[in-house]
Amino acid sequence: MFWIEHVGVVARDLDASIAFYTKLFGEPIDRVEWRGEHAANVASLMGRPPGLELDAVFFRIPHTNTLFELVHFRHMEQDVVSAGNADIGATHFGFYVDDIDETLTRLDLEATGTPMDLPIGPYRGGRSVYLRDPDGANIQLMEIVRRPGGLPILRPGAPEA
Repeated sequence: MFWIEHVGVVARDLDASIAFYTKLFGEPIDRVEWRGEHAANVASLMGRPPGLELDAVFFRIPHTNTLFELVHFRHMEQDVVSAGNADIGATHFGFYVDDIDETLTRLDLEATGTPMDLPIGPYRGGRSVYLRDPDGANIQLMEIVRRPGGLPILRPGAPEA
């Protein structure tokens, strides 16, 4: 059996990222600070030298059991582990939203483009837009009526495929 347990993103400014993802997902479900022995275990797991410390904030991606983890490392350069990509269409996180326009208003930021209708392909009938989080991670918002392969749209009241 397989599923995505969590997605982790490095945040250079943890407070700014918490504010962004709280507007997108709702309040965090947990916060953890790794220091001392616990931090040494994480450093070893990551192949990093001793002295690493980190803070993490966890969100539940709505309508899933998947966690979204924001991590802020201490005592190391954030850009060592936070590789940005200038191409908005490159690696990205795609999130379903009920209403793109309302979500953009709630996030209070400019999208990189105008939300567009999806007239062909597996998401036809829906809408999509790209934007970036505070650290430049590529985010795609999807307001969809269907998913590839007949997979269900997981939201309250949605019919199963």
